[in-house]
Amino acid sequence: IALAATFDHINDCNFPSLSSANHVISVAYIHGETILLDPTDPIHRVGTPVESLQERTILIINKDGGSFYKVNGFSPEQNEIYYELQLEIDANDLDLNGTFDVDYKGLSSNYLRRILQDEGERKFADFTETFYDGIFGNQLVSDVTHTNEADNFHLQGKIAIHGKTFTDGPSKYLFIDFLPRLIEKEGRETLIAGTYLNNPYHKKVRVNIKLDAPIEIFTPIAHSFEGEGISLDITLKAKSNLEIECTYDFVFDHILIEKENISKTNEILQSFKEIINAPIVLKTQKS
Repeated sequence: IALAATFDHINDCNFPSLSSANHVISVAYIHGETILLDPTDPIHRVGTPVESLQERTILIINKDGGSFYKVNGFSPEQNEIYYELQLEIDANDLDLNGTFDVDYKGLSSNYLRRILQDEGERKFADFTETFYDGIFGNQLVSDVTHTNEADNFHLQGKIAIHGKTFTDGPSKYLFIDFLPRLIEKEGRETLIAGTYLNNPYHKKVRVNIKLDAPIEIFTPIAHSFEGEGISLDITLKAKSNLEIECTYDFVFDHILIEKENISKTNEILQSFKEIINAPIVLKTQKS
């Protein structure tokens, strides 16, 4: 057995003891490999890190008293989150309607897997509609279904977006504040030190929008931000005079918000909000 102090423990102790640990796990040795097993976590899978102990030190109890062992973590690339939206502007009411697909790799789906395990299929369906309503900036999500596989958790559904585009003479205005928020579990615009985010991850978002009228092809619009263990790249481009694409890549290589990363994290969250809240001006193509 091993004693551990998890990331959300009241004590920030990376060298646990009988007086400072808040968790116990099992350790197995097979063919010279140290394998960690968390019997209290129904989501934990053999071969993956114990989520709450990534990059933490545990105390493995042995006949000599014990030895400290550093738990490995997953990289952002191993915890990929991939969004794809296919949207089309309705020429009558200018609403955006379409579908969305989301794939979670590695440990990035654990939050959803736990809710599914605890609540069951029916309540989980209700939860996901409300959850993704919020992620997409309070738009209308419906018909959400999921596929739960060992290495991939997939969701798909329909989405209706209202009031984000209008025409004014030679210009069309498009607001993209429905883009999935950067940190899914946190709706706050500013995070505080001590916020536990569970996992590092790489979030990829690809949104394709079919327009109701042709526009002039424009130079791609790009924004980039980078800090220690965190980066954001946003691009908006015209794929044709009737189709635009909006993408972003967000890499977050931290588990906890602390003094070393809080400033840059909040700076990027604020910059993202300012970008998606500003209207995109599209020039109507002259006939």
